[in-house]
Amino acid sequence: MAKATDEVGISSVGCMAHTLQLSVKAGLESQRAVTVCRRTATHFSHSTLAKDRLLDIQRAIPALTPHAILQVR
Repeated sequence: MAKATDEVGISSVGCMAHTLQLSVKAGLESQRAVTVCRRTATHFSHSTLAKDRLLDIQRAIPALTPHAILQVR
């Protein structure tokens, strides 16, 4: 793999994969909805008060199974 990338003129596959990942992430973050959802998930991830309050609200609704907000990185 290393020899093939050298022959094509690409210095490193790892570097190329990282650059691709960064560009995809930047493209997704440019979409407002994704950014808002990520910030919301981050808030609930870092705030035990917010997590507890959300759980209380979910428990107050009989037909709703309580769920946590997950943040995918």
